[in-house]
Amino acid sequence: MSSAPESQVIADRYGRGTGRVRSRRLAVVLIAVGLVLAFVVWLLWRSSIGADSMIDGQIATFDAVDETAIDVTAVIDLDPAATASCAIEIQGKSKSIVGWLVVDVPTSDRRARVLEERVMTTELGVVGLISRCWLT
Repeated sequence: MSSAPESQVIADRYGRGTGRVRSRRLAVVLIAVGLVLAFVVWLLWRSSIGADSMIDGQIATFDAVDETAIDVTAVIDLDPAATASCAIEIQGKSKSIVGWLVVDVPTSDRRARVLEERVMTTELGVVGLISRCWLT
């Protein structure tokens, strides 16, 4: 017979010993700490790319040359060292897209860049806007 108390023998037999409880607690604590660290790293990464990589683009002027072309002046606000591409969209009376142009935004010594572009259209355009911009 064993010299250990009967309750300890039963606990060891069915996996309820004190050693298993401690190892499970340790595993749960380590997983929780890992998740918290991953969340903090993600927050730091997100905040570091969020502030510097903001791109804001707006159409400053919009001139219809004729029914097949629109001259637009776009102002792109971007970190001076960064490059980007922006999609200029021209809409017709029915709000359908009648012209589309992707323009490259080069680096500059200024944050705001002015781009003057001619966008070819399939019919008379009535609205011009920056559809979206992305870093390149």
